Amino acid sequence: MGRSFSEESCAADFGLGRPKAEFTLAGRGQMNPLGVLRLETDRGTFAIKQSLYPPRPVALRIERMAHEAGLTMPTPILTVEGRSSARYAVDTKRVWVRAFGWVDGEAGAWGSVSERASFEVAGVIGRVQQLPLMAFMLEDKPHRPLHERHWRKLARSARERHKPWARLLDERIDLLVEAEAHADREAHYPQCVSHRDYHPPNFIEPKSGPRALVDWDSAGTASPRLEALRFALIWATPEVGPPQRDLVRAFVRGYEASGLQLPAPTLDEMIAQAQPRVRRIRFNVLRGLRNEVEVEPGLVEALLQTVAPLDHDELESLRGFFA
Repeated sequence: MGRSFSEESCAADFGLGRPKAEFTLAGRGQMNPLGVLRLETDRGTFAIKQSLYPPRPVALRIERMAHEAGLTMPTPILTVEGRSSARYAVDTKRVWVRAFGWVDGEAGAWGSVSERASFEVAGVIGRVQQLPLMAFMLEDKPHRPLHERHWRKLARSARERHKPWARLLDERIDLLVEAEAHADREAHYPQCVSHRDYHPPNFIEPKSGPRALVDWDSAGTASPRLEALRFALIWATPEVGPPQRDLVRAFVRGYEASGLQLPAPTLDEMIAQAQPRVRRIRFNVLRGLRNEVEVEPGLVEALLQTVAPLDHDELESLRGFFA
């Protein structure tokens, strides 16, 4: 299954020096129940990321391209044998581990918004979108929409397993099928390189200097316009209340400062960017059926709650923020 995971084995495999203390938990995300560990050695401080899944080759190559292009991000560290990850046995699981240079700072919080944050994040997104798009990226697991009968089969499995979110899933099947159709169309739009997960917790803000973009596991391709619209609104939304026009305008300025343009969207584009992230929902429904969602027991419910009819009048109003 793999070697036993410890401070010593990890430091030896990645050439990090001699450990000075035990691992400490640095953070844990909804999609990664194992989280990131902090390791102190005689050579410095390192972030040790664990995952139940092996790294995706496409994501690794994009991460390397971004690092070589000078984006502010953690430095990926290869094993002494030149591999991107090492595999270990943790309890009864196989776990893939990666190592990075440590980035000091605080992870962004949902709803913590400012014009400066919107401007800076837009600039980062613009820089990533301008990385060279290569054929291998477009071949990476294209979207294959689930048909209604497949969603109903998943809902039936959830009921049979007495999942607390089974009824929510059943009630939202029509909307999920509609979102699948939008995702399928989006996959045929012009594409660009993307980190894909520019949410606040993936930006580390240091005491001084630019934000560092972490967690490139989902990197791949995306529609540049829909991605920019989507994250402009996310970074313009305070903890309480709707998106703020001044923050959207700050995002547009930051995006254009990176060398790209963001003309006012059509209503159809606003509808497309507002669709629920159906791939993520599907992935976590399957994890929930396999009892893999360990740290965030309410994750599937929370994702299904985001599936709701769209308010076209509200989207038309938000569209004006970009004009």
